[in-house]
Amino acid sequence: MMDTITDQALTDEVIIALRESGTATIANILFNQGFKNTFMAGLSPLTKDQNHFAGPAYTLRFIPSREDLDSLENYTRDDNLHRRAVEECPAGSVLVIDAMDCLKASSAGDMMALRLKTRGVAALVTNGGFRDSAGIIKSGLPAFQRRAALPPTPIALHPVALNKPVGCAGVAVYPNDIIVGDSEGVVVIPQHLAGEVARTAPAAAEYEEYVQLRIREGKSIFGLFPATQESLRDFQEWKAAGKPGRDKASS
Repeated sequence: MMDTITDQALTDEVIIALRESGTATIANILFNQGFKNTFMAGLSPLTKDQNHFAGPAYTLRFIPSREDLDSLENYTRDDNLHRRAVEECPAGSVLVIDAMDCLKASSAGDMMALRLKTRGVAALVTNGGFRDSAGIIKSGLPAFQRRAALPPTPIALHPVALNKPVGCAGVAVYPNDIIVGDSEGVVVIPQHLAGEVARTAPAAAEYEEYVQLRIREGKSIFGLFPATQESLRDFQEWKAAGKPGRDKASS
């Protein structure tokens, strides 16, 4: 069905499908496609109950600050790339900040998060840390960080590149790669694979439902998980029969 609709509708459907898919499932699908390094290791959500998200990456890269460049006066300039990122990240996108794993200064705070939220940005992700976490949570913007970093940004971080390739939590992120986050973490999907992953993820989740049912019945994971030709055939027969016993898998 997705193959027959317009590019814009495809994009919208893909984002919705990916947002509703688990990051672990997506990481498995990407591994099967040959991509081994897609999960942002070591990042945590500000709250476990924050909304799941998916959206194209819009990136900001920091380098270490230098005293003659990173004064409060320079930070307040309208051409400062950190502040521009907040005003220019497109609605529906995920702002990904490469802070070099630095926790000496904050990657963003509550006012920036609130502005991103009001502009329709989907989420905020950094391999550094945030300040004013309670305010970020209150803004309703989903956010991931390594851990809190309270000092002002110019103390340790200087913004140098906007919407260019970055590394974040050990993963290469190119502009418009699709960033997906849930309660477990954040995964990066190369842009050209987003549609295929979105089409594959529901079937993968459905097979896992079948596996759970069989395991609860006492079946070994051998020949069941990962899937084999025989188990996939049994799975298709189970679906054709109306998924008998499916309530047991969710109980």
